[in-house]
Amino acid sequence: KALFKLEIDITTVQGKPGQEKSSSTILQTFNVDSSCALHLTSTKLETLHGQTDFDFASTTFYLDGKNSKKTDHFTVPAGMALANFDQDFMPDPELYKNGAAYYFDGLGLGSVTFASGASAEAEAFGVQATFSTWKISMSADGNEFYSAEIGVDEAHGLQFVKSTDSETWTLSLEKWKQVPIGNERQSNSRVKSELPKDYLSSHPSIQLVTNSQPLYPHLEAYWTTTSSQTDSVSGLITMNLTEAETSTYKDAATLEDLESNDTIQTNLPKIQEIVTSIVSTTPDDRGQRIQKILDYLDSHYAYDYSMLETDTVRTLTTEQALESGRGVCQHYAVIFTALARAMKIPSRIVEGYLLSDSPGAHAWVEAEVQPGVWQVIEPQSQKGLKKTNTRFYYPTSRARYLEDQTLGMKDIYLSYFARNLLFKPDAGAAK
Repeated sequence: KALFKLEIDITTVQGKPGQEKSSSTILQTFNVDSSCALHLTSTKLETLHGQTDFDFASTTFYLDGKNSKKTDHFTVPAGMALANFDQDFMPDPELYKNGAAYYFDGLGLGSVTFASGASAEAEAFGVQATFSTWKISMSADGNEFYSAEIGVDEAHGLQFVKSTDSETWTLSLEKWKQVPIGNERQSNSRVKSELPKDYLSSHPSIQLVTNSQPLYPHLEAYWTTTSSQTDSVSGLITMNLTEAETSTYKDAATLEDLESNDTIQTNLPKIQEIVTSIVSTTPDDRGQRIQKILDYLDSHYAYDYSMLETDTVRTLTTEQALESGRGVCQHYAVIFTALARAMKIPSRIVEGYLLSDSPGAHAWVEAEVQPGVWQVIEPQSQKGLKKTNTRFYYPTSRARYLEDQTLGMKDIYLSYFARNLLFKPDAGAAK
């Protein structure tokens, strides 16, 4: 699988030079299927107006629904430059200025700073390379969400990027063809697992090695920390975790937990129709009504494996998710949350990882089953209320970007870039 991007730049000057300038970029993304056919998956239009204050608008149109588009619009203050920044592209420090305003897809405006570092030598791809290095830091909304070291060896066409626990090497196609077999560099994920296949089916305990303390405030509904120690040299924290006895926690509901907006749409006619059916046949009991939501999803919604196979997973509103009739974990969570909130049951969408020998990103929900008592729920399972095996879950943050798309993806950026996670068998099982 691969992604192809076609980019067209259109620049026009209106009126006298220096008065008004308009620049537009059309960016189309394609997916390649198993037969090597190209499929257009989205079209993004970015437009920049103005000479003093910059007026920036970015709209992404998807191809699977008339309402499937996302728009960002904001003004950059006078005196600041604006550089479009693709989160998957590491900028050349020679082309970007410290202190400029940057647009991060899903985050909005932020800043990037570069600082020169010492030269470095390394053997890579079968050659001895000498790298010029830079330190890069990216911030948005006052929070640093990414920092890394960039090294470039122009003579050999090599570049590396090192972040907290990952190391990515790139080189030109011409150089790549000359690389001997066996000299390829491997990229490392920030989330790793040494858990044997099916380990969690019979083991309720794991060991977690991380660079920082868990940020999720209700981890006690999933794991109990039996011991924790920090290495004085590396700073890495080793925690022994045992599955919590109950998948509940105590917390007060807020207005945010009952909110209806352009993403979690509780007033849709279809949502109200489902709610009326549930309420009319169920006593005023939150547990029973939650079970009815799970019954509905089990019989009316299907998992869409093609989204994973074609790399077209994206956030959807409640209306879009219902219209498709198919989706992945986050879409189950969006529909569940809309239905629960429409019945005045406070609920939250959580993002994190589904643990195994190969952890995968996952989204699920938590709902207030009794006043002040919240419970973990798996909306993809009809048994997701009573038989949630929390030993398979590791939460990292509340997924507010799935509850309200206007907020952007700050939660997932911060949780993804802020830490590395290594899941291992507990010490007793390892022996």
